[in-house]
Amino acid sequence: MSNTLLHYYESLASSSKLMVGAAREGDWNEVFRVEEICSYLIAELNAVQEWESLTDQEERRKRALLRSILADDAEIRNLKEPWLSRLSSWLGMPPPSSTSQAPYH
Repeated sequence: MSNTLLHYYESLASSSKLMVGAAREGDWNEVFRVEEICSYLIAELNAVQEWESLTDQEERRKRALLRSILADDAEIRNLKEPWLSRLSSWLGMPPPSSTSQAPYH
């Protein structure tokens, strides 16, 4: 049963990789298109999480996928707004890519 839940996390991770690739190429229309797909997946994921639980092994896989998604998100932000990294450096703060504030659940 929890394969459904992991499927959503894996779909999100795949989508975030697509977004990174598009961002690296400067194709922001594609980034925004895939972002809409991610919004749909997140809404579906939230509904599935209510009735589905994960084994310990599945939970570890979920955390690994979330770390990958967050790393992709940080790279996209750095590509979209490189001034954030420069500002963080100037302020003596860790770069945005090293923060762990997650927009995903």
